[in-house]
Amino acid sequence: HNMHHLHVLLFHSADQQDFTRGPIVRQLLIFMLPILLSQLLQQFYTIADTALIGQALGAEALAAVGTASLILSVCINFFIGFSAGLSVLVSHLYGEKDYTRLSALVQSIFVTVLAFAVCLTAAGILLTPQLLAALSTPAELIPTASTYLRITLGGMLAQLLYNTASAILRALGNTTSALHYLAAAVVLNIALDILLLFIIPGAALATVAAQYAAALLTLRKILHLHGAWQFRLARPFFVPKHLAPILGTSIPAGLQAVFMSISSLVIQTYINTFGYAAMAGMTVYARIEGFLYYPLFAFGIALTSFIGQNVGAHDIARVRAGLGTSLRLAAFGAMGMALIAG
Repeated sequence: HNMHHLHVLLFHSADQQDFTRGPIVRQLLIFMLPILLSQLLQQFYTIADTALIGQALGAEALAAVGTASLILSVCINFFIGFSAGLSVLVSHLYGEKDYTRLSALVQSIFVTVLAFAVCLTAAGILLTPQLLAALSTPAELIPTASTYLRITLGGMLAQLLYNTASAILRALGNTTSALHYLAAAVVLNIALDILLLFIIPGAALATVAAQYAAALLTLRKILHLHGAWQFRLARPFFVPKHLAPILGTSIPAGLQAVFMSISSLVIQTYINTFGYAAMAGMTVYARIEGFLYYPLFAFGIALTSFIGQNVGAHDIARVRAGLGTSLRLAAFGAMGMALIAG
């Protein structure tokens, strides 16, 4: 019995973590660093395409891929924010130890996300030429950019599933499993990029294949959790009363993340009028700029799950202490990064 108890405890610490007790700064940093790495790795999908296409196919192809990637990065940021909102709901019920409602919520989240992904993908594929035209993309680049964008939009479902599944794992205090799967997917993406390099559709297909690999591995993890809560499929698959809280927390969080990207789109629209060289340069700059604000973004997401669990456990004093600590760390972190970049 003791051995079984020890076995459960070991798996509990790996798969699920209780953030309602223990040192706050250490917990926030343990939480934040894997989130930061996963954000940087998600950007590596497009960085890999950017570097290899720029080398092999020149500035014109790089400009086309860069413009399409900007539209995709708005979607990625929306999904990361969207999933952070879901993390709050899941961490709240996990903190309350209401495991039956938690399973029903997680099922309803996946049904909502599937419907969302299908609608977004269809809209994106139909509106691709209009989106590229709205960004003042030179007419001769639109066919190449359209091909790349339409294929990578096929990975929209994988992106949403991966971000949703990793948000659920994060809410349980597991920040590392999804990161390992994403790292493997990035390696796969780079390997496929090299194999399929000499055509732009090849680079796009490599990215989509890697995204589905990360999504399927993360979903498999949720179905095989060890610890206080195991996910169990039950009927009904969708509980309508969960829809309002799911959309009410996830969409505002997603839009908040998108507003950071919209300014980049506005700038890109003006840059695109200067031709391929300027577009290619802006593509490279946008990749570097992301590295500066991702640590702060990751910290915000880490804090949402920390607060969610503690609100669920009704420990408001710990929520206040965590918030104060986070604001200080974020302020000093932002100043440090600005000085390094300057």
